[in-house]
Amino acid sequence: MDFNPDFPSETPIVTTSLQVALVGLFAGLLAFPAGAGEAGPGAADIARQALEAWPAGGWTLSAVLTTRAARRSGDNRNKPATTGAVVRMGEQPLTIRFTRLDDGSCQAVYRPANEADAAQGMRILLPSKRDGARAQIFELKDHVAVKDAQRLFLGSAFSLEDLALRFLSWKDQEWLGEETLKDRACWKIASRPSQGETTAYGRVESWVDREYRALLKSVAYDNEGYVAKEFNVRSFQQLENSWMLKTLELDAPILGARSRLEILETEKKE
Repeated sequence: MDFNPDFPSETPIVTTSLQVALVGLFAGLLAFPAGAGEAGPGAADIARQALEAWPAGGWTLSAVLTTRAARRSGDNRNKPATTGAVVRMGEQPLTIRFTRLDDGSCQAVYRPANEADAAQGMRILLPSKRDGARAQIFELKDHVAVKDAQRLFLGSAFSLEDLALRFLSWKDQEWLGEETLKDRACWKIASRPSQGETTAYGRVESWVDREYRALLKSVAYDNEGYVAKEFNVRSFQQLENSWMLKTLELDAPILGARSRLEILETEKKE
């Protein structure tokens, strides 16, 4: 059974007590358990809930990352493309392994299926002391912290900081109100980096589903106010008593590319 926020008439949302929780694809966007109680519209609390919910046990996901060329349009039509960013068109198979560690921290390991791309794998760690802590990103090959979190993952439009959802851990979170998105009641927040924060973005606006605390959409702007990237969750799939991300799309007009992450198979491993 799938939950598709774009087409609720085709896949109705079950309103009984499902366990739902958002785990990051980005290290907080791949699965989302329930149990989140009704909370007030505090922007920092909303961002923290969307970032920190992880599934119980260990999970291995088989996925494919597809990147296609896209027309540069809108605010980015007259802006030069990001220099130095090499986008690789085509499909890239990979596995994503989620684990909750003994100390309470959680990690997500992104491992390319192709041996030639093995050096581009990475590990995202969310510390157990989550108040004010942000996701850490490490190289998979030598376990050192990455030097450039703006690096594109496997040549897709997703950067390493995108997959770690770092913007949700910035200290400056602003409540923008409530909006309806894809027939879902959402909280809207704006995330801004602190001075000295190394990031490609000057502001990120996000829509979080009120009922499930699921991140449905984010729009990232660069420091000049141009739209850099737009994230859209297209569908979820039910797995046991949880919902897990099935399809995530990323439009990157500043790169002239569009990437799609699709989960093909899931396996629970204790």
